Amino acid sequence: MAYTDGQIDRLRARLCAYRAQKGENGRMRPWKAVINDILMSEATQHEYPKDGELPEFKEEALRRFAAGTSVPSQDKLEDIYAFLVDKSFLFEEELTTGVWDYNVALSLRSLFGEVARGGNYWQQMSGSYRSEVEAEFKGLKGFARYDVNIEAVDDETMLKLDQQWFTWLYDRLPEDEFAKRYGDQIKEQRGFGFPTEGGEITLFFKEGLTGRTDIYLVTDIMNGAAADWFQIAKINTGVAISNKQPTETAATLKLDKILYQAQPQDKAVEES
Repeated sequence: MAYTDGQIDRLRARLCAYRAQKGENGRMRPWKAVINDILMSEATQHEYPKDGELPEFKEEALRRFAAGTSVPSQDKLEDIYAFLVDKSFLFEEELTTGVWDYNVALSLRSLFGEVARGGNYWQQMSGSYRSEVEAEFKGLKGFARYDVNIEAVDDETMLKLDQQWFTWLYDRLPEDEFAKRYGDQIKEQRGFGFPTEGGEITLFFKEGLTGRTDIYLVTDIMNGAAADWFQIAKINTGVAISNKQPTETAATLKLDKILYQAQPQDKAVEES
């Protein structure tokens, strides 16, 4: 697989974690030993050259990768990935469905300042939601469907997000048939949402396979014990570059808005 920058950063971090945890007497494991671990692992299936030459994947390449000064070739990244998974320092879904973790989320959280205590406007968003918007694929009209699950993380005053969407559909099918017919249209994003003292909520989504990050601002929400719906506006829709001064005194900011409706099963659970 072709790794994104975010996935490469995750491989680098977990490789460094392996070296630190496998050290002895307060010292990290030497890079010479780490490269030997990788090459001799059953997960990578390497053999040392019989002529006595050094293996192609050398210690120095691993050291430069860990320092962030270079990135190994694709086959060497595959070796690092297979080795870390085999040693349980990395789980496959961490690269295929998202690159967020709580350390990243908490770093982002610090940017939003102190949250007004006592308010629970952000907690009412917990639940599963769906949105459908018009879409076109190869000249055919249809719709894109977004399904997002939101979980309030009370201890950290933030929201955990898990979104799956079908980029283009042209008919409505039973749920178990969607994945069979539109499997090539499914994408996933994970992320976190952060409330602010002023009553705003900002959502960050990141796709694991492409590394694409989308940022949204919650503009409207149902006011109640639990939200029946909420609307968000995408704020990273692109930047227009120009070398001329605008002729108008003020420009109108256009935002892509998406309305999410609570799923019926969630309402049924609340009513019961």
